[in-house]
Amino acid sequence: MLRFPRRVDVMPRTKDEKKALDLVNEIITNYQAPNWSIYSNELIANKRLKGVPAGTIDHEIQNYIWEIDINTVPESFHETLGKALADIHAIPKDQGSRSRISGSRTRTA
Repeated sequence: MLRFPRRVDVMPRTKDEKKALDLVNEIITNYQAPNWSIYSNELIANKRLKGVPAGTIDHEIQNYIWEIDINTVPESFHETLGKALADIHAIPKDQGSRSRISGSRTRTA
């Protein structure tokens, strides 16, 4: 899969995305996450993931093209999404902090 950053302001936001994906790929092995093999200002690339995506972004219409019936979402979609989110939230905060992911900073009240 190829991503061509179209605007200069996009690249700074991809730094945390790459760090998060690297962390997920390091820790979670029971499902696939993109593993960016190329990461530059001109190109971001990863191997295609197995399976069928729930949807893809169509940049011309600025919306998703869904592969699932979004009016009757299959139960398996909710189950696998819930499992993936639970696995990600189970990553210890200290590992996120060591990866220097901006969103992983501990918040105080």
